Amino acid sequence: VWIDKTVNYFNYVTVGKARPNGGGIDTIWIDEKDGNWNFKTVGKTRPNGGGINTIWIDKKDGDFNFKTVGKIRPNSASDDCTSLEVAAVAGYLLLLDDAS
Repeated sequence: VWIDKTVNYFNYVTVGKARPNGGGIDTIWIDEKDGNWNFKTVGKTRPNGGGINTIWIDKKDGDFNFKTVGKIRPNSASDDCTSLEVAAVAGYLLLLDDAS
């Protein structure tokens, strides 16, 4: 899933992407655009587990460490917080946080 930021009224620029880990692992990596074609990992989202529908947002802190900087939680039991699109929103918030 691409993460785009508005440049002006009708134009957007890609600033990052969210990509699943694969292999049955529920982690979704958040990558920031680095140049024209390259991306670097800036964070990840991970489920709470145990039937709790919360997604934790972790920011990269060094080469291999991550620190939790936020969470996305459902408004009601029918909300799904575990989709790739939700992770993209988390990634966008993470990328905005870096810009400020």
